[in-house]
Amino acid sequence: MSLDANARRFSGFADLYDAVRPVPPPVLAEVITTYAGSRPELVVDLGSGTGLSTRWAATWSADAVGVEPNADMRHRAASAPTRASIRYVEGLSSSTGLPDGCAD
Repeated sequence: MSLDANARRFSGFADLYDAVRPVPPPVLAEVITTYAGSRPELVVDLGSGTGLSTRWAATWSADAVGVEPNADMRHRAASAPTRASIRYVEGLSSSTGLPDGCAD
C-alpha cells in the first residue's frame, strides 16, 4: 500500500475517529516535561489525525503543530475549538515541511 493510499483510507471517518480516540492522560504530560527538563517550546504531532493529541500537547507546551497527510482529518482538526498556539499542516512523518531541528 502506498503512503498516499494509506492516508486516503481514513477519508470519511474523521468524526468517528475523533469520537473514539482517547486523549492522553494528564500524568503523561508531567512525565514528558520532567524528562525534557522543561516546558517544550514546540511539539510536533506526527500523524495528528483529528488533532486530539495536538490540542493536548498545546496544554503543556508553548506551541504545537499537527502534521497530517489526510485532508479530512486535517479539516476536522482545524475546525475544532483551539488555541492560537496550534496549527495543522499537510505532510508525512518523513516529509513534514517543517525546518530541521525545529521541535523539542
